[in-house]
Amino acid sequence: MRAGVVVAAHPGVEDLAVRAEELGLHSFWVNDTPMVHGDPLVALSLCAKATRRIKLGIGVTSPALRSAPAAASGIASLNALAPGRIICGVGTARRTLGMPPTAASALESFTAGLQDLCAGRSTEYREGDRVRDIRFLHAGAHVNTTDPIEFVVAALGSKCRESPSASVFQAKFQ
Repeated sequence: MRAGVVVAAHPGVEDLAVRAEELGLHSFWVNDTPMVHGDPLVALSLCAKATRRIKLGIGVTSPALRSAPAAASGIASLNALAPGRIICGVGTARRTLGMPPTAASALESFTAGLQDLCAGRSTEYREGDRVRDIRFLHAGAHVNTTDPIEFVVAALGSKCRESPSASVFQAKFQ
């Protein structure tokens, strides 16, 4: 069994990550709850610099909160600070904004694009009627697309399970 802890982004969060690592926990997660807490990518950057072993996760981001290019930039930048220790939780929820969950199809598209970008591959990006193939233009010390990033899906609603692509979606992330 793997044990971890989930916290909100706040000053001193890196001290909690160090303590979690000292206790032998597997992972340390920071919530992505805009308008409630601080930014999880900033908090996880501090945690990455303060720890050496523990896995660091954002939980959970969503296409309603960040575009795939913006999320990939942040996640791949974290991966440069903590190579191979990053977990990206993705999901449909955005209750803190008082909005309904994101559609399963939007989550699937977002996650596939995010995975492609974080692995150094190009992906299709859409804004309205405009579609472009995008990729990182300059990978290197500031963006790590070489070391693996673990993806975890937190989309347990009935609509996600009933989606025509649910079996493909589940297989991708097991």
